[in-house]
Amino acid sequence: MNQSNHLISGIVARQATHQDMPDGFDSKYGELIKWAGIFYKTNQQPFCILEPDSLDLIYLNPALRAICKIQDDRTGTSIKDLFDDESIREIKKRSGPIREDSVVLRNIILSWDNRRVFEVTISRHEIEIVFLIVEFEMLNGENPVDIFDNTNPRNQPDKSEELNQVVSSLDDVVFEYDAEGSFKNLWCNNEKLLQRLPKDYVGKSMHEAYHTNPELTGEFIRDFENALTNNEICYRDFQLDCQDEIRWFSSKITPIYHPGGSPKGFSQRITDISEQKKVDLAIHERNFELKYAHRELKEIIENTSEIIFKLDGSDRIIFVSPEFERTLGIPGSEVVGEPISSIIHPGDRERFILELEETRINGTSPDNNIYRAAVGNENSRWFDINAKFLRKSETEAFTGIVFAKDITELKQTLDSLGASEERYRSVVNSLSEGVVMHNREGHVVACNYAAEQMFQLERGAGLSENLRQQGLRVIKADGSPFSVDEFPSVITMTTGRRVKDTTMGVFRPGGELIWITVNTEPVYYSNDAETPDAVVASMIDITEHKIARETLAENTRQIKEYSERITGILDSITDGFIAVDNNLTVTLWNRVIETITGISQAYAVGKNILELNTYMTDQFSIEQYQHAIRNKSAVSFEQYVPAVNHWFESSASPFNEGLFIYFRDITYRKQNENLLALEKRVLENNASRVASLKETIDHFLEGLEEIFPGMLCSVLTLDEDGQTMRHMSAPRLPKGLIDKVDGVQIGPAAGSCGTAMFTKNTVIVS
Repeated sequence: MNQSNHLISGIVARQATHQDMPDGFDSKYGELIKWAGIFYKTNQQPFCILEPDSLDLIYLNPALRAICKIQDDRTGTSIKDLFDDESIREIKKRSGPIREDSVVLRNIILSWDNRRVFEVTISRHEIEIVFLIVEFEMLNGENPVDIFDNTNPRNQPDKSEELNQVVSSLDDVVFEYDAEGSFKNLWCNNEKLLQRLPKDYVGKSMHEAYHTNPELTGEFIRDFENALTNNEICYRDFQLDCQDEIRWFSSKITPIYHPGGSPKGFSQRITDISEQKKVDLAIHERNFELKYAHRELKEIIENTSEIIFKLDGSDRIIFVSPEFERTLGIPGSEVVGEPISSIIHPGDRERFILELEETRINGTSPDNNIYRAAVGNENSRWFDINAKFLRKSETEAFTGIVFAKDITELKQTLDSLGASEERYRSVVNSLSEGVVMHNREGHVVACNYAAEQMFQLERGAGLSENLRQQGLRVIKADGSPFSVDEFPSVITMTTGRRVKDTTMGVFRPGGELIWITVNTEPVYYSNDAETPDAVVASMIDITEHKIARETLAENTRQIKEYSERITGILDSITDGFIAVDNNLTVTLWNRVIETITGISQAYAVGKNILELNTYMTDQFSIEQYQHAIRNKSAVSFEQYVPAVNHWFESSASPFNEGLFIYFRDITYRKQNENLLALEKRVLENNASRVASLKETIDHFLEGLEEIFPGMLCSVLTLDEDGQTMRHMSAPRLPKGLIDKVDGVQIGPAAGSCGTAMFTKNTVIVS
């Protein structure tokens, strides 16, 4: 059953901020009693006010005093003077858990009259102090104005007239039905309310109304049955669609009995509670929001990772959240009542007090609000502290709320990062390479000292400058200008691709040209970034290196040109020529020596002469070359090379790094010299003694074979018959060949010798 339509509870909620209280009440409950008296003038429903803990009577309104037939309000007395023992036990049992909602108790009996049974509603309220309101509803259908002495018939007409006047003054609609539910009477002083009820409901019996409005009257019939059967008052709130407007009504069905106790019928009072319902719903919604917000706030305070302090006007702690103990290991009760500055490290305390006072004046904490704690290990905990001061009015003292967040790990991390940053900055600044970081807009956000010196910037000037805005002109290696899109940093920023070893010529502000090589690396601040957030470019000044390289290239070109000239000269020499270093490694090898030895220049150069294993360098020759290097003196000697059947004159001339060696072919000269010597020996031999022709020819042929190695000589004559051949001299000719030729007849086809002797012409056979 819906019990929300208790007028006193609703009005107390609406009057909770009532300001028209008279002054001068010294009593603890003076203001409350004054309010209750004012309220009774507008509402004559019986009620009393109880102290929530002791259940002592604070106030009884005149309606309840009339029921109880007492003259005073019994303020301060116990409820034992008002209710019977069973009712007292029920009230004590049910009133304790009341916090927000009301409780309804039935069959409550007053101590002075056990004939009347009441239904009471107990609700908890607060106007400066907390109190309980007990509202009374009589279950026998009576009203306070109905209470009179039944033994005095003289009073009956007056009471009936008074009742009619009371009912007529109400803004409600009151229907009277007999015990069968038939319509008997109607009281209404509010035609507008009557018009809002369904037409088929007014003037009909309950059962007739039920058939036309089952959704509405069906509930009322059940209330009617409960009222008569259980001797109780039934309440119900319902809503109707009245001309496109939803309005709320309250139904109160009260049983009516004959003096003997038999059911007489019942009354139904219908009240328009739309405005009250709106207020109640708004209050209920607001209370729900406040309760929810309070619960959330409590959970936040108890579970937040920040320590929350509440301060009084003297900056003393009056509340501290549980995080204080969780963070510092000290119960919050130990610091409650102490100045909040007492938990700040002495080194930071003076600054904290000054800034707290500044916060009290300005309302907001300053930026630098990091302090050390003086509890526990005073050097191990750091806090970020913010404060806010509030007050309800100009005359009230400030209430301070302080939030302290433990940032010890963050502080240590920041300190470590700061130290690391300084170390890395020192390392980067010590590099000889220039390092520059560009952001997405192309501005230089960081650079080291080497980069500043490279571009002749003042120290620190490059940190917020755009290099392209410095008026620097950049060219390629061929002298053509770099376009912006070709800058390595722009390429990396656009594509995310690193660029390596790009050569750039940069004209410094003074006009000097320097050459640098640039390498770039993309920088991403997050893993999901599609394009780089920044680009780091490292630059090496290669101006001197480039000049040296160009000089070297020019020198190499000249050397190559000189080498080609020398090679041409050497190749034009008719003698063989080689050059060796002091270790006899070949450095030059001309074409003549290639022809003589059959070893190409490409193969010979770079190898030790001993590795070549050529017949031109026998042991004697090597010894002569080493002697020349060792003594820095020239050597010259002749040598016969059997492999090629040639004589060579070798001469070696030393220089700082080795030897120049010449090979001249003297074979023709040596042959002429040997022939002259042979001729001289033959003549001397003939002159010194008498020698036969054969001996002279043998001596001559032997000399020829020595002068021309590999040559075999013979002299043939005709035999005495003048037709056959015979050897006169053949010193080295094999005997088998001699025997084969001797006795052969000459003729036109008798071999080379036989044919020559026959034809008397030279015959050459190859």
